[in-house]
Amino acid sequence: MKLNGDFDVESSRKDASAKILSAEGLLKFIPDVVESKIVGNHEIDATIKAGIAFIKGKFRTKIVISDASSEEIVNINGSGTGSNSSLSFNVGIKFDQTGTGCKITYEAEVNVAGNAATMGQRVIEKAARDYVEKIIGNFKKSFR
Repeated sequence: MKLNGDFDVESSRKDASAKILSAEGLLKFIPDVVESKIVGNHEIDATIKAGIAFIKGKFRTKIVISDASSEEIVNINGSGTGSNSSLSFNVGIKFDQTGTGCKITYEAEVNVAGNAATMGQRVIEKAARDYVEKIIGNFKKSFR
């Protein structure tokens, strides 16, 4: 499934992108992390509580920040398993300076397999969108 959107923050592009260019920074915005280990500056091993409908559990997840040398575009890739399900995702994030603020545009491709995939496309997509909104909300709060 593909997810995309954009939002604005009152920050420079440089400062906004800096918040997620490191594993330590990105980890602050991921909701429901039960435990985590930072592996190098651009990789996270985390256990995250997640669920879709009645399938709930903990997912062991690996997240890698690539293209971390740019303040314009950041790519984040990951995969995880748990509750007889698996997921993988690729997220591209673009930072555009807009006067005193920054417009952030994201495009994500998420693949779900196993028990979670039996829930149906609409249910999975709603759960994924809700999770993305939590991440964006946490990110926006960091500018207050």
